[in-house]
Amino acid sequence: MKRALSIGVVALSLVGLSVHNSQAATINFDSPVATDITNAYAGLTFLAPLAGTGPVRTYATLGADTGGNVLGLSGSPNFSAFNQSNGAIDIVFDAPVSSVSIRSAFIVGSDAFLGIGGLPFMAVYNSTVISSANRIGLVEWNVAGDACLTGDFCVSAWDTLDFTSATADIKAIRLTGSLAAAGGVSRLAMFDTLSFDGGGTTGGGGGTDTGVPEPASLATMCIGLATAAARKLRKTKAA
Repeated sequence: MKRALSIGVVALSLVGLSVHNSQAATINFDSPVATDITNAYAGLTFLAPLAGTGPVRTYATLGADTGGNVLGLSGSPNFSAFNQSNGAIDIVFDAPVSSVSIRSAFIVGSDAFLGIGGLPFMAVYNSTVISSANRIGLVEWNVAGDACLTGDFCVSAWDTLDFTSATADIKAIRLTGSLAAAGGVSRLAMFDTLSFDGGGTTGGGGGTDTGVPEPASLATMCIGLATAAARKLRKTKAA
């Protein structure tokens, strides 16, 4: 009788825990440097929309957000920092997600264009077709008082660009840096440490997916176990 009761308690406990099961993933790109990560992470596709700049790859870079690698683009010359004048990275989700974030910083290699803008940003879309009509969010780097905002030959602090939707309708993001208002190139954006959560995502391959059943199916399984345990308990009492 005690054994049957224990099974029921464990099953009911699992039902309670299942509501906290989350399909979340974080990818820090700190595996060995790869020259093409287009399809390197299950559930994600990395694309270089500007002709001649792909494929998307990783670079070993001093000052990376985590470890030593950041996202970057191939081409000639190769580059791990870029803006709208020379590149962008699109990330497409196989299954829509409800939230996404990326760490970002920028570098200034010259004082020629100081004070005229041009910051890293993440644009968020509810379609795999990247267009202004499908954009549902735009998040820009923002660290008030950062020395690199008025300095030259420097690397800014890392900032988290994050966006959460009311439903799991995020299907793609674009990463790049805006151009300076006067037409010059002031800053070059860098990106690292991608996180996303929600929807039907399978954990984004290379992220934190552990193969745990979906919350709904796990709860159903636990209720079944609890029911079976209760039946066994009643039979034991009747005997």
